Amino acid sequence: MRLLEVVQGTPDWHVARGTTHRTGSVAPAMMGVSLRVKRTDLLHMTATGSEQEFSDWFRKNVLEHGHAVERLARPLAEEILGEALYPATVTDDDGYLLASLDGLIMDGRITWECKQYNRELFAAVQAGECPPYHRWQVAQGLHITSAEKCLFMCSDGTRENTVWCWVSLREGEAAELLAGWKQFDVDLAAYTPPEIVLEPTGTSIQQLPALLITVEGRVLTSNLAAFRDAAHDLIASIRTDLQNDQDFADARKAVVWCKDGEDRLEVVKGQALSQTSSIDELFRTVDEIRSDLRDKRLSLERLIKARNDQIRFVIVQKGKQAFAEHVIQMNDRLAKVAAGWWPKGAAGPKLATIEEDFAGSIRSLKSIASMHDRVSTHLAHQTIKVDRAADAIQANIGTLRELAPEHAFLFTDAAQLVLKANSDLVLVIESRMTAHRERVRQEELERDRAAAAKQAAADAIQVAATAVASPPPAIESVTNTGAPGVGATLPSGAVLHSGAVATVDWTNVSLCAINIQRPRGPLVAFLDDTHLIVEFSRAPSDEEVLGIVRTGQLRIA
Repeated sequence: MRLLEVVQGTPDWHVARGTTHRTGSVAPAMMGVSLRVKRTDLLHMTATGSEQEFSDWFRKNVLEHGHAVERLARPLAEEILGEALYPATVTDDDGYLLASLDGLIMDGRITWECKQYNRELFAAVQAGECPPYHRWQVAQGLHITSAEKCLFMCSDGTRENTVWCWVSLREGEAAELLAGWKQFDVDLAAYTPPEIVLEPTGTSIQQLPALLITVEGRVLTSNLAAFRDAAHDLIASIRTDLQNDQDFADARKAVVWCKDGEDRLEVVKGQALSQTSSIDELFRTVDEIRSDLRDKRLSLERLIKARNDQIRFVIVQKGKQAFAEHVIQMNDRLAKVAAGWWPKGAAGPKLATIEEDFAGSIRSLKSIASMHDRVSTHLAHQTIKVDRAADAIQANIGTLRELAPEHAFLFTDAAQLVLKANSDLVLVIESRMTAHRERVRQEELERDRAAAAKQAAADAIQVAATAVASPPPAIESVTNTGAPGVGATLPSGAVLHSGAVATVDWTNVSLCAINIQRPRGPLVAFLDDTHLIVEFSRAPSDEEVLGIVRTGQLRIA
């Protein structure tokens, strides 16, 4: 926040407000909710540098009186706060937004905004509500100052007619305000001042000549023929090609003129009838002209309604078309942002459907100008909604790209996921990535197990092949330890101990049967896990331990 060293109401203050700052006092008009200034009027004033004109009465009884009320209400506000209030003109750090605050306490935590008393506002504030046509001004002050809250007051300067309520920024309200000003700048850059058109008033239609008739059993004198010709000419001159507010005003006045002519002819006919019992030509002519007037009037009334409906439809369709084109632009932008990451075959990112009611926005409006203004304002609001939704989706695409840069294939439903709140999306991403990592780990373990089993089988085949191909090893030495046994050191490194039961430590042996051959017959042997167990009925002699043969069976002969 920056505090401007200007006094409110002085020329320096007006200069500060008249620069490129976007001021809080017109924020309601920018958002299209002001009671006094239309959004299109604000665009025109900003683009042309013109100012809103006020009558002397309004300046004296509203503007100047408002400053007087503010001075009277200030002590009441300070009494509520228990602190002094100071008028302040502030901008944001970028110098873009500006707010002229009625009051700010010294530490900047609380602002004060005072509005003149009127019954509607008084009732709203008494109910704890700050109406939209004031709230955006308050919101801009809170956003710039980062104040906690605003003391919003409605007062005429007296204690009995003073009510107040607290106003704080709602979630997303500051972002909505900034988006509103952003769209206003876009519209301002494309703004072209319209042709100046005065408020339309119906063009007066030439009056019919007075119809003069004198009868005495018969028509003595009459200007009926001239009256008929004049009436037909005037009826034919009425314009039925209605394009703008002026045309509609002329048509409505023509309807009144036709009805008045009908009524006047009925009066003349009655006057003539009172003077004679039957004057056929007179009545036929009067009825003819009256019928023409009536037909023209009814035709104009139907035309006014039909043309009005047609123009309303065209205005609404233009708004819808502009809105649809903006949605397409935003979807194209999202597609470009997602390029390079988006999962193959998945539907691209698109905005969720945003409801628009252009027809409802102009319901009950009469003038074409007011319809154009309302549709333009509604389009700006809807465009802001689209931009905010697109920004949120773009942020979600960035989150997907950051947290799952190489794993787009896990998010084939990305088009739906990007519509979620960012915090919810992060949880989904983390959950899927965790599940994917665990799945990959299990697959790697399974591959390792399969590889180990395959290698073990290959090793066994290799060992068997080597055993078949290798010649029998020779006995290095034989040591007789005496009865009842004999010991020998075998080439394999295993040691055969003499005794009733001998054990050979033969870790790599994969044989299941061992035969011990001696001159008087074989002895039984068997394999126990990693040990060769040989049972003897007696100890063999040195001559009986002759060699070892590994050919699938171990023989000691």
